[in-house]
Amino acid sequence: MKKAVASCFLFLLLAAHLIPEPALSITCAEVAVFLSPCLPFLLGVMPMPTLMCCGGVRVVGNLALTVSDRRTACNCMKLGTMLIQNLRAENISSLPAACAAPLLPFPNLASDCN
Repeated sequence: MKKAVASCFLFLLLAAHLIPEPALSITCAEVAVFLSPCLPFLLGVMPMPTLMCCGGVRVVGNLALTVSDRRTACNCMKLGTMLIQNLRAENISSLPAACAAPLLPFPNLASDCN
């Protein structure tokens, strides 16, 4: 009997580890961290985005898979465009293409993230 109970317990313990945990939603802090290397390009200091910047753009695009996450990422980026002075609108809109990451459109102040 002890062996059967121990086997059941072990089975349940293993099964619990196979259940996928719910994915966490993307946060504005993550968006800011991953996109901060893009600031020199977005401010017009550098003519092209760096590899770190493009890597961050791709990471945010890969993290924002659900509609809710994409909306959050959009609102976070929109907030960033309001808080950071002297961002070049043409650099903001060209960033996804410059990084070959077309999945993540960058909003401008007029964008509706819904």
